[in-house]
Amino acid sequence: MANSVPADRNLLKEPSYPSNCLHFIRSYATDSTTQRINIPVCLNVIIVGAGLGGLATAIALARNHSVTIYEQANQLAEA
Repeated sequence: MANSVPADRNLLKEPSYPSNCLHFIRSYATDSTTQRINIPVCLNVIIVGAGLGGLATAIALARNHSVTIYEQANQLAEA
């Protein structure tokens, strides 16, 4: 009973941040030789619920995306 640490625990190691992979991606993305291309993205967004949060989200996203709201109630009313 001298070793109370499970054997599986020794296999788990905490990652060291920033990892080399993340550092490589960050430096590559900010490289001055990389050409910046702005591609407009238009998403089809579905929002379930036409409450205050759902409607506010729909208004914010409708500027650049196609938004569809699904609501269970037959009419919008204050609860």
